[in-house]
Amino acid sequence: MQNDTIKKYMPYAYVVGGFFLGLFLLFLIIDNWIMPAIVSGEASVYVPNLTGKTLADAESVLNSEGLNYKVTKEIYSEKFRQGCVVSQMPGSGVKVKSGRPIYITLSKGKETVAVPYLIGSDQRTARTMLVQRGLELGVVYYDFSDSYSKGLIIMQSVNAGSYVPYGNVINITLSKGPMNQSKIPMLVG
Repeated sequence: MQNDTIKKYMPYAYVVGGFFLGLFLLFLIIDNWIMPAIVSGEASVYVPNLTGKTLADAESVLNSEGLNYKVTKEIYSEKFRQGCVVSQMPGSGVKVKSGRPIYITLSKGKETVAVPYLIGSDQRTARTMLVQRGLELGVVYYDFSDSYSKGLIIMQSVNAGSYVPYGNVINITLSKGPMNQSKIPMLVG
């Protein structure tokens, strides 16, 4: 009885086996001949190094290689000038198909901050205001002033509201008080 059952289902096993064998052969033909013919139809090129180049120079280099570009973002950079390529994807030396876009990150240059108004403040307050904005207090000069009392800022090296690179140094001049001060003698008695 068991033998009869095997003989009964044997033709189905051949059909299923033949189906999977045909599927396997079809996969091999597609993988080894059809797909390589489709994919290798376009020329391949190596991605040039764009890091540090201006956008115009990078575009020129990419066009000569038959590649495109797309700017994905812009970031502040201490290392690269404004408008220069900071990074690229894919990296240089990678083999890609002609016409493929190269994704570029551009530099916005150094991050800038507004200089605070320091005149009339004392040195300690000025230092705090500068540090809060990412700036540094530089050289402290001293001069006479009839308008500001001793110890207050009468001048700053960069005008308030000007934009300077992050980490820039601001010099100040402190008042020594009025120039024509004389001690009044005690006249009582």
